[in-house]
Amino acid sequence: MNNPEISIIGGGNIGNVRMSEPFMELIVSKDKLELRASIMGRFIFLPSDIISITPAGGFSGGVRINHFVEQYNKEIVFRSLGSDVMAEIASTGFLNNREAVSPQLKAEVEMARQSTGFAIKTSATIAFVVIWNLLCLYDQRGLVSGGQIVVGGIGARLALGFAITFTLSTLFVKPFQSMVLKPGRDVKDLRFFCSFCFLSTLLFLSECPLYRMPHRP
Repeated sequence: MNNPEISIIGGGNIGNVRMSEPFMELIVSKDKLELRASIMGRFIFLPSDIISITPAGGFSGGVRINHFVEQYNKEIVFRSLGSDVMAEIASTGFLNNREAVSPQLKAEVEMARQSTGFAIKTSATIAFVVIWNLLCLYDQRGLVSGGQIVVGGIGARLALGFAITFTLSTLFVKPFQSMVLKPGRDVKDLRFFCSFCFLSTLLFLSECPLYRMPHRP
């Protein structure tokens, strides 16, 4: 009998950081349990890494993952409205799997654990912040000569356009992904986060008015 692989969208918390649905995804097969937690990174467990998986309580059918992995926060909870997460995990055979781990899977897990946290490289994050701020500051160039404070000007709109371009490139352009993502990470770790940022930025860009505020010396 072949055990299924399951994928459940939900929310939960990693330590004190809480994420609402749909910013977490639980993927479980017979050999591996993987939790993709958006900006918090991904957490991969082999059957031998698990102390127990217990109900988390509440009305969302959540589970608490108790584990041995030192690199990970001890408080890992996943919840999904309308899903019996515990039963679905059990259906994969993961909880009772005592088979030896393949060298390929072991290497994959070790690489993933060396690249925890946010999937985007620190250098790419810094570059994004610097470019964003430079574009936003363009609107305030008139302040040097005593002009007005501008809110929603061309600089702000260029910054929003840059954010949209960066997001779409991260999602769909493979050469760009190799530049900005940490080794061993893929765009699936950022799928919901990038989609949310894209839609929010697009909405703000379409509604962004232009204001000029008098400069007060």
